[in-house]
Amino acid sequence: MTNETIIIQASSRSWSGGPDLCLNQVEGRAAVARTIERALDAFPHSRLILAAPKFDQGGALDALPAEFPGERVKVHYGQDESPLNRMLAATAELADNALLVRIDGVHFCFNTAAARAMLQQAQAGDLDAVKLPDDFPVQFGADIYRVGALRRLDGLLGEDDRAFRVHPKFYLFAHPQQFCCAYAADLPQYDNAYLRRCR
Repeated sequence: MTNETIIIQASSRSWSGGPDLCLNQVEGRAAVARTIERALDAFPHSRLILAAPKFDQGGALDALPAEFPGERVKVHYGQDESPLNRMLAATAELADNALLVRIDGVHFCFNTAAARAMLQQAQAGDLDAVKLPDDFPVQFGADIYRVGALRRLDGLLGEDDRAFRVHPKFYLFAHPQQFCCAYAADLPQYDNAYLRRCR
């Protein structure tokens, strides 16, 4: 696995309008900075794009790339209402068969081994998406998407499908006749001590 593209979606404002948790401090650093650091360590040959709404341009997220060496972190601002279209705009130059690892900025405890295994699963099975089960603790999760599948989905969604522009995975998994998706083959296990540490 080399040259993966990692998309970390972050925002200063939650969907409810309040401050987003990704900018909260975790041991002296913003949670999203810790998520980025974890992703760069897990995928050492990746390029990482922080995808944020247009309204965040000029704000706190601007300073994040400078915290990481080698210009491996870029920021894309735009598409305030649609994380799907934000991902598509941020990856417009990628080929249809390229795979993305998508992580929520607040998920600084995402399971790196599971994310790598899911990426391998998508590559081996020529899958459009791989994710953990819906009842798995979301804070440990990452999603895998094929760029071409997201582009096809964008063309399928109508005006009444706005929820899927926020959470595209649910449409992909609900339409197996159009998209080839799978849940993670091997689920991680956590002991209570680790869960307490993450909390």
